[in-house]
Amino acid sequence: MKFRCVKSVSFGIFLFFFSLLIPFLAIALPWYSGNMHTSSDLITRILFASIIPLFSLWIWFGTYYVIENEMLIARSGPIIFKIPVGQISVIRLNQKTIVGLWKPTTSWNSIQVEYNKFDSVFISPVNQEEFIAELLKINPGIGLKQY
Repeated sequence: MKFRCVKSVSFGIFLFFFSLLIPFLAIALPWYSGNMHTSSDLITRILFASIIPLFSLWIWFGTYYVIENEMLIARSGPIIFKIPVGQISVIRLNQKTIVGLWKPTTSWNSIQVEYNKFDSVFISPVNQEEFIAELLKINPGIGLKQY
């Protein structure tokens, strides 16, 4: 079963400005300061700087969650977490993510899924109740903690 990710407007704005900041620092700043001396330097910087906006778009449009074959797969662009549902011990509700770029979420508000002994991942499915219910069908021993 596939679950879409919540897309927070403020997170999208953050991602958008981050995507513009890196190319600006890599291209415009050296250009205006006179530190770009050759066209090959410019081309290299453009190619390098274009990776960041593409990566951000991949995160924005490629973040989702799948529950199948007793596995939770959380995907955010190139980042993939594969978690056996049987190893999930606790789901913490109403969590805040600070740096969502390193977590498979596009929202500042999320739930934290704890698994194994010390591992956890922050996710933000659109329909949290249905998502949690699907996990509980597979592993009824998952504890829910409200914060």
